Amino acid sequence: MIELLEESFRAAARQRGGGRARAVHVCKLAHEPYPDPSTALVFLLFEDDAPHPSAVAKVARSAAADAAVRAEWRGVELARGRLPEPTRRAVPENWAAGEINGRAYGLWSAQPGQGDWHHTFRPAEARRAGHRIRAALEWAARMAAATADGVITAHEWLGPWPAVRSGLAAGGLDAAVLASLDRRLPAVWETSWPAALVHGDFFAGNLLFEHDRISAVLDWGGAEARGPAFLDALNYELAFALHVLGTRRRMDAGTLRAFASLPPFRQERHIHSLAGGVPTQPGADARLVAVAGRLWREVQAGPARRAAAQVWMQLAACEAGIAPAA
Repeated sequence: MIELLEESFRAAARQRGGGRARAVHVCKLAHEPYPDPSTALVFLLFEDDAPHPSAVAKVARSAAADAAVRAEWRGVELARGRLPEPTRRAVPENWAAGEINGRAYGLWSAQPGQGDWHHTFRPAEARRAGHRIRAALEWAARMAAATADGVITAHEWLGPWPAVRSGLAAGGLDAAVLASLDRRLPAVWETSWPAALVHGDFFAGNLLFEHDRISAVLDWGGAEARGPAFLDALNYELAFALHVLGTRRRMDAGTLRAFASLPPFRQERHIHSLAGGVPTQPGADARLVAVAGRLWREVQAGPARRAAAQVWMQLAACEAGIAPAA
């Protein structure tokens, strides 16, 4: 496998006019023993003893991971085709794709920057990351503005509510949460929202920063050409609550409000409340549209995403005003 990745990198370098790398060092990333087979093996490729990687490779280990690797390739292609400079600079370049040992692999340019997982912080700590949260929201807003594409309803985005409801019920969503969604979502399911390209999993864990600037936006496997333009900014906020639910299994209303009240998120809602025309920022009911939409995508992904779906179900319960089970 390592030799095939090295040769793939050298071929990509030749195609880009970079000549033949004198040496390529491949470093396996992430933690052993990779308990979830739906994830791909991740490798960093270093050229000529450089201190920073030149490329990132992902090699699937299952059919579900095959689909994820190929979806990421399509998502990067979509984003780089739609975004103007300089926003596009944060998106990796597609370098090579194919199969290794019968499984899909992809090779992308390595982006500069450092991770900053502030979505794992408690509310008081997260305030100190406000400058980076604001930079992320500003990047998402630039992407939405650059790829604006009319308006979209939840019906157009996800399908008719009865069909989505049936899918959520089959996926195991609690009956009380479904009943709450039934009372609230049909009234906003046909509301028109501005449409744009959406990343689909926009949160701190998929970003790299250089000081207070976004230098990389990674993992485009959930990208959609058209979705409600508020989705990425809202997902960034919801990631804080998702982390709490995923690690401590409980979320109280006060903590949820504390995350929503962080200054960058308050400012984001204020800016959008001043806009005219069609709504651009979701209220409480439309937040449920976003949560239901992401949960629907997780349920559609099948057993490989069961754990993620369970956490989104807990968040749906919080947003519906129902205390989720521990």
